[in-house]
Amino acid sequence: LWTVGGSPPMPPAGQTSPDMQEQLAEWVQCGWPRSGRAPFDRCAEPAQTVLASEVTDALCLDPQIGLAILGDVSTTTAHVCTCEVQGDVDMQGPSEWPVLHTVTGSITSQGTFLSPNLALVEGSMNIQGTTEKTLPFPSLARVAGDLTLQDVSVERLEWSVLDSVGGHFLLQDSFMSAIVSPHLQEIGGDFTLATS
Repeated sequence: LWTVGGSPPMPPAGQTSPDMQEQLAEWVQCGWPRSGRAPFDRCAEPAQTVLASEVTDALCLDPQIGLAILGDVSTTTAHVCTCEVQGDVDMQGPSEWPVLHTVTGSITSQGTFLSPNLALVEGSMNIQGTTEKTLPFPSLARVAGDLTLQDVSVERLEWSVLDSVGGHFLLQDSFMSAIVSPHLQEIGGDFTLATS
């Protein structure tokens, strides 16, 4: 990057190194800046492993710690520091999981479920009863089992990197004006739109 005109060249110390240019390109490709700065990635280091029965809000007070939960999780609250669940996740009500990237079991959500970093669900994913404007899962690449949306009313379904659903893809009693999933290449079972 350089300034034009009589001003001193930018950056002031001269041209940026190829390494710095590559880092800037990676940063821009990741979609930043979204809020003006990149968030700290709790999951960059190996996550602290805890049993599902031992999870408390106090574990998330350290902004540098991410959790890998062993066992099934049933919750009515957000899990702001959970990176991975090695089991099933059952959410009752709205829930936000901002750093969650992997679930080795299945996900069932009754209400709005926001998880922008979720990339892999090794079981099935069932979302019921949400009325958000969009249902964004920008990092979701694969659901190994069935993918079900039931009683979902959104303007847009945005799953920009989803490339495979291992089982059935069912939209039941759901409304959306657009489905954005340009990389979806494989559905292992049936694709069904159903109303009752």
